[in-house]
Amino acid sequence: MSFVMNSKGQPAYFHTQETASDTWLIPHGLNKRVVIDVMVNHNGALTKIMPRSILFNDSNTITVMFSKPMTGRAMIS
Repeated sequence: MSFVMNSKGQPAYFHTQETASDTWLIPHGLNKRVVIDVMVNHNGALTKIMPRSILFNDSNTITVMFSKPMTGRAMIS
């Protein structure tokens, strides 16, 4: 897992999705209700978007769904 500190000095998880998928399963391990920012690769640049849906499976796992397969990154804090 790739942990970093957010702007408030709290642990955050940085997820990279290298294989294009319409569903990203993100096990973040933060053991809390989180906030997620999603950026996808669009025309060679990372672009912040609102996915089709975000499911907070439990306090350690998120499922992010898109209308088509995407690669990109997510910051969970």
